[in-house]
Amino acid sequence: MSLAVVAAAADFRLYICHVCGLIYDEARGDADSGLAAGTRFKDIPEDWACPICGVGKADFEPHVPGPVIARTLRKPAYNLRPAAGASRAVAGCCIPAFAAGLARAADRFHRGRASQRNERR
Repeated sequence: MSLAVVAAAADFRLYICHVCGLIYDEARGDADSGLAAGTRFKDIPEDWACPICGVGKADFEPHVPGPVIARTLRKPAYNLRPAAGASRAVAGCCIPAFAAGLARAADRFHRGRASQRNERR
């Protein structure tokens, strides 16, 4: 790629729709709407509508993408291994493990509240 092409590509801007988050890239255009690559946002007809949500040009504003932050976990957030003797059908699903943990926590909470009530009497 020549230096002139790279410099020209840097002049293109991005615009984002406030309603649905569609990003219009001037460098790519929007072939589905009949806008060729390189079509500037200011050159788009006023009756053009967002191809996703249907709002007009007034609902778009210039968009500057922020840095992408990679986030990885060294350890899983929850230990959702199946209990010993659990069936294979349940082993692959985290919902039963979550529900069982939630039930145990609720049981401990209510037992603690009951003992507090008994101490007050």
